[in-house]
Amino acid sequence: MVAQALIQNITMTKAKEVFYGSIDQQFETIFHLIDVPNMSLFQVIQKLKENNIYQCHPAMLSAIIQAKLDAHFSVYKCPECGKKTRFKRKAQKTVSTTFGNISFQSPQFYCSKCKVTSVRFKFNQKSR
Repeated sequence: MVAQALIQNITMTKAKEVFYGSIDQQFETIFHLIDVPNMSLFQVIQKLKENNIYQCHPAMLSAIIQAKLDAHFSVYKCPECGKKTRFKRKAQKTVSTTFGNISFQSPQFYCSKCKVTSVRFKFNQKSR
């Protein structure tokens, strides 16, 4: 009985290692494929399909998009005058895609010189 439980635990551990290894590999592949915020969410989905990725957990895409948005907007300058902007707020966005619902917080900034509120990430349309 104890030996059988031990074998079952070893088998489960090996299965988890294989599963998590494949998830890690998929995460890294997707992370390096997408260029947020320079790509719209539409372009992200297209890029994944071009690379034969047709299934992905939406939470994985949400985490990657959020991390890339946070890194890009950690220091953001006004696109009009180049002055450092002030963080205004994050707007929660949820978009239905072929991969499921993708959620992230899109940052908004305010330029005191230009009096412009800026939101850079085009989450549901093709960028031009």
